[in-house]
Amino acid sequence: MRRLQSRPPCWVASFLEQWPDLIKDEDEQIWREWVCFKHRDFHALKDLLRADVRNGFKARALFIMLVPTLEWSPFYWSDAATDICLSMTHDKAESIPDDLVPFYAQMVITFCDAIGGFSPMGDGPRNARAQDAYLAYNRHLLLLLGRAPEAMREDIFTRYMINDPAVYQTMDESSGYNPFGDLLRSQVDEQWKRRADSELKAIILAELRGEAAPRAAHEAALERYLCEVEFQAERLCYSESLFASQVEFIVSLGDAAGANFRAWHVEDILNHLPKPLYSGLRLRLARFLLLQPHRPHYEFRVYDVRSLRVAKTLQGEFGVTDTTLAAKVDDLVEAYRARQEEAVDRQKVVKAQESAVLDRMR
Repeated sequence: MRRLQSRPPCWVASFLEQWPDLIKDEDEQIWREWVCFKHRDFHALKDLLRADVRNGFKARALFIMLVPTLEWSPFYWSDAATDICLSMTHDKAESIPDDLVPFYAQMVITFCDAIGGFSPMGDGPRNARAQDAYLAYNRHLLLLLGRAPEAMREDIFTRYMINDPAVYQTMDESSGYNPFGDLLRSQVDEQWKRRADSELKAIILAELRGEAAPRAAHEAALERYLCEVEFQAERLCYSESLFASQVEFIVSLGDAAGANFRAWHVEDILNHLPKPLYSGLRLRLARFLLLQPHRPHYEFRVYDVRSLRVAKTLQGEFGVTDTTLAAKVDDLVEAYRARQEEAVDRQKVVKAQESAVLDRMR
């Protein structure tokens, strides 16, 4: 991967030459006068995008706010402060006029290629500055999947990284296919969600076969995928057919999966697999949940009213046709009720002990 360079590389000129209606030599003097008239910062550049000026000047402002380093910019700027670079964040991009979106989209594509490329199954950019830049551009790419001209969206998607550009882990969050989840939760056309879903399924299978390895233990693709499907079950942002294909994929892994859907998500999952259309998948899911071997702490347990309701639902659907499944549900429900009775008995003992102490206080 190439590192960020110390002077405007030749590809910058090549890129700008593609936009002769926007980038004109005769605008340079006027641009310099505007920049030097008073102190300019990010807000001045952003305001310029909304001002009644020619698009050529807006294009220059946008370039400066999106370039990863001013060393790459051929446009005059009086303040060398680095915080101007990448200052056009994705959540502020609504200020970009519609007729500048093709320029905006092609610029993001070009910068992505320049900072080191992209690799759905690889590590992605390694240089720290490039990682920061690609993280920013990845968010712009997602925005552009819904806003750029249709003809540009394939190029945009192929540069979108479904895994985080860098590995990180804190007390509150960690890396591991967060951009995949962002894409699923976005309002972009479902074709891109299905494409990303297919990419991640391929990565999961490669990891399970030992042909690939996660960058870090907490980035194991299957567990991150499982968590995202569970999250989607709470508030589905795409079709039930795509959701059903995700559940089917996890169930189809059988023993290889190891992990399991957590009990408190199962009711929501079943709600997105309506009968009779998905009756077969509901049965396979039930057997996967209850009968498939899973790693410790991933076994389905009845532990509250909601998981009890799930157990009764499965018993009502398959209790007659699948006696093995029915027996397992009976065992889980019986164990839950036994624990409830034990809890009540413990509470009685504690209450009696407290009453005895109070009696001594009288």
